[in-house]
Order: sequence, then structure tokens, then C-alpha cells
Amino acid sequence: MVLITGGFGYLGGRIANDLRKSGYSLRIGTSRDKLVFKENQSPNEIVKLDFFNDKSLEAACKNVSIVIHLAAMNAESCLQDPDKALLVNGEGTSRLIKAAIKKGVDKFIYFSTAHVYGSPLRGNLTEDILPTPQHPYADTHYIAEKYVTAASNNKLIKGVVLRLTNAVGSPSNKNANCWMLVSNDLCRQVATKKIMTIKASSYLQRDFISISEVCRVVNRTINSSNLNSGIFNLSSGSSISLMDLADLISHQAEKILKYTPAIEFISQDHEPPNNYQALCISNNKLKKYGVEINSDISFEIDNLLISCSKWF
Repeated sequence: MVLITGGFGYLGGRIANDLRKSGYSLRIGTSRDKLVFKENQSPNEIVKLDFFNDKSLEAACKNVSIVIHLAAMNAESCLQDPDKALLVNGEGTSRLIKAAIKKGVDKFIYFSTAHVYGSPLRGNLTEDILPTPQHPYADTHYIAEKYVTAASNNKLIKGVVLRLTNAVGSPSNKNANCWMLVSNDLCRQVATKKIMTIKASSYLQRDFISISEVCRVVNRTINSSNLNSGIFNLSSGSSISLMDLADLISHQAEKILKYTPAIEFISQDHEPPNNYQALCISNNKLKKYGVEINSDISFEIDNLLISCSKWF
């Protein structure tokens, strides 16, 4: 049995669907009250989670061999209420891993963020670099990481931390809280307005990884006898500028939607400063464990464009 917290969210929904197709028995932990599913998307079991109630967490972990912990406050909510973010993202993870240990869970997979390395992200970033989180979202994830690694180092549970970059892909349902993400926002703009308006500087670089690859890495981590502990960058290993992203979306829209959207940059800052460092979030550590990551995101962009044209 695999417990997925946040299994109805943007990333969790896709991971749950992928693991279900792979034959896993799933338990979805959620704090939501009302949930509506298509019959073929309904998980094996749903449990209501209260991260401040140990009994609730222990019940969720009963008869579970793998925990995939995705539930967390998003960046905007963390900024609005940093104290609550510390309780939910930090203490909530601590309580969950204690419940997992008590109930004999074998492996705990925690989704963190590459933003623990600081802001803005730049230069060559490896897992050996000391994190310097600059935002409550990153700070609380870094705190949660420490709970996972401490439990793992003390041989209480197998603990794996995945520092995710920017996941790209269509959500399992249109109501997922994901449309503020740059790739998703631009695809929705193309489908609804036939134009992409970008506020940030065109030269800014980001590492984008397809959700399909994220799902594949999760599946591999569950099954691997070697990936039992440690911190890993979950990245494509290559970065592109926002201009390059817009060009890619435009090119895919030509094929999928049969028109070429306009691209508008609000910022006129198109040239990087002299001290600008190109971004590379290394995934070499995962490669050492035999996990190769495909950096192509075009097919996920295609699916996003199709979904947006259908939903909006």
C-alpha cells in the first residue's frame, strides 16, 4: 500500500494516476472535505488527514509500506502566513514521519523544492551546496527535509528527499491549483487569448521537467533497493529562458491548435547583466543511481494546450 498525501493536487494527482496504472494499491490522504472523481480516477482508498492529530496520521499510515509526502502550503500561502507554513510544512512533516515510523512504513519519499538553494536560482547547483532559502515556502521545506534526513540517518526509516524544479504538464483535472505556474499560465493564455503576455525578463532561466519524468522517477524510487536515503535534485539538468519557453509553446501551438500566438514581454529587460550566471540544477547524483532523465517537455506542452483548449 502506498500513501500519497496531497494526492488530489497538481503533481499528486498525476503521480496517483501513474502508480494506479502500474498496479499499486493506493491510499490518498487529503484535508479536503468534498471530492468528486471520475470513476476510473477514484483511488483505492481515501482518508481525511489532520496534520495536527497524531491518531489521524497513524491511521493513515496503517498497513502502508511507502509514503509519498506532497501535501504542503504553496508559495503564495506561505508568504501570507509564514507561521502557519512552519506548522503545516515543517511540524506537519515531522508528525507524519513519526507516525510512519510507528506504523512500520518502509520508505518515506518527501517532495521538497529546488528553491531551498536560494533566490534567484543561478549557477551550477548540486546537492553538496549549502541551502540558503530566502522565502517561507523554501525555508519550511528545508526544515521538513531535516526531519526526513534525521530519521533516515538514524536508521528509523528509509528517507528520500526530492528537490523538484519546475514540473510541466497537464493536471489530472482543471480545478488543480496550478494555473499560476508559468508554463501552465502561458498555455492557458494561448488557448483563450491567442497571445502570451510575460511580465518577467525574457532572459531569466528555469529548469523545467515533465511530470511524466517525475512520475517515472517516483516509480523507480519506490522499487529501487539502492535509492533508500539521501537528497536528490529532481531536475531536467538543463535550463531554458522564458523567451525559449514562449517560443517552444508557440511552435507547439502551431501544430496542435493550428495558429501562431503572439508573444508580448511587459519587461523590456531582455539582456542579462554582466554578472549573470547561467542556471544548471544538476541531476548527476540521480544518474549515479542509474536514473536518466529526459529533458524534453514538448509532449507535455502539447497536452497542456489540448487540455486548456478543452477546459477554458
